[in-house]
Amino acid sequence: MNDNVNAINSDPDSAAGESRRRILIVDDVHENLHLLINVLRDDYAILAATSGEKALELAHKQPRPDLILLDIKMPGMDGYSVLSHLKADPVTAEIPVIFVTALAEATDEARGLKLGVADYISKPVNPELLLLRVRTQLELGRYRKNLLMFDVAAHASRQRRASLLVVDDVPENIHELLEALKDEYRVMVARGGVKALEIIEGANPPDLVLLDVVMPGMDGYETCRRIKASPTGNRIPVIFVTVVDASEQKVKGFDLGAADYITKPFDIDEVRARVRTHLELARLRHFLEDQVAQRTALLEKSEEKYRVLADYSPNWEYWLAPDGSNLYVSPASLEVTGYTPAEFFNDNHLIEKIIHPDDLEIWRQHHADSVIPGAESTLTIFRIRTRDGRERWIEHVCKPVFDSAGQFMGRRGSTRRRPKAAASCASSRRK
Repeated sequence: MNDNVNAINSDPDSAAGESRRRILIVDDVHENLHLLINVLRDDYAILAATSGEKALELAHKQPRPDLILLDIKMPGMDGYSVLSHLKADPVTAEIPVIFVTALAEATDEARGLKLGVADYISKPVNPELLLLRVRTQLELGRYRKNLLMFDVAAHASRQRRASLLVVDDVPENIHELLEALKDEYRVMVARGGVKALEIIEGANPPDLVLLDVVMPGMDGYETCRRIKASPTGNRIPVIFVTVVDASEQKVKGFDLGAADYITKPFDIDEVRARVRTHLELARLRHFLEDQVAQRTALLEKSEEKYRVLADYSPNWEYWLAPDGSNLYVSPASLEVTGYTPAEFFNDNHLIEKIIHPDDLEIWRQHHADSVIPGAESTLTIFRIRTRDGRERWIEHVCKPVFDSAGQFMGRRGSTRRRPKAAASCASSRRK
């Protein structure tokens, strides 16, 4: 492998590469590069560099990487220098960077965090932990690109300090975390799993849980399982803070719903960084979930009002989804066309099948025009063939439906039989 490697498993500029998130891996040791590539190549488009200079070049190349995995100790330009250059340049400043390094001194971590590194992963790399941290940072990146949502969520978060629940049976561990975090967060304490569950189900549940694994009685795994089984706890991120460092034990924690692991003896800067990351991610997730729930409720209310009115209308009313499938067909479809609502639901193309062949282009053009935001409802006249084979003139209006965010939700239409005199005039004009 040379220093000019762009992609490993596929060309990121290809169609397949474009559909994947792009990760730039920077390490001067080929064995380390291959290890990271093998873990990530099935899910991501991989770029690679063996020097800081090449890393900066690839970081500026379009399309830019979505995340950078960066070694610290490299000849020439080390990881700290690369990070400084990335964060000083507006073009690359927002790309999250994770240090993947054998350095484990607290001063090393503090220096990286001060420069703007998003996270640390220590060598030898745990594949499950690597994938988890990568997914977390990429998800955060997606949210941050939606500046409106991010600003609103950030503003909401400033209304109160976030609360943490520290669960540990060792007083010294509790004291250390409490002293380090109390100025920034409201900190609650539980000496065991039972008490932790009481607090989570209480009137003021925490925003995040720091949970020890090895505790008498109910251990951390069982506590986590019960937290995630409750409607309240399922939305709360849980970070294990533990001496357990075996890969199989960490996988067990992830399977139970843990958001992350911090290994004792912990560096408090690392704890602060992980807490900030998962609080932000949880806050943005909750914001998005609440927005979706509100819009769904409004849509359901709108649909219900529409159905009540449409069911009693003499006109044939319908609502099409964005993909053209029927969301609603009023009972009057039987009177106008001879076909029941059920038949329209069973065949989304039935409407085109009953339109007179000479008028089909009129219908298609009318529907194409009806997806334009702000488009006015215009009356369109065309012929259909009813179930019994008769030719019938109808009047049709159709408008696009958009939600409050401007997302296209489909089309609503109304159709009625054309009065006989008007139909005769229309027929004469066509001859």
